[in-house]
Amino acid sequence: MSALAALDLVLVEGFHEEARAKIEILSDRNNERLCKMDGNLLAIVAPTPRQTAVPAFAPSEIKPLADLIEREIIARS
Repeated sequence: MSALAALDLVLVEGFHEEARAKIEILSDRNNERLCKMDGNLLAIVAPTPRQTAVPAFAPSEIKPLADLIEREIIARS
């Protein structure tokens, strides 16, 4: 844990039931939404466009997703 002390943000996988900000990652192979009704869902990343209540990004849209993370998570902490 001390190695993480100097970091602003750590992305982890597998905590979809935690009450924390989430970015749901979908693929052509795994298209099942686990956080559909989660009020902590910040964004979705998926290979095909989606209509969602939160911002949706293509896997190639790294900069806009990073900007959202910075604006919604890092700037507020």
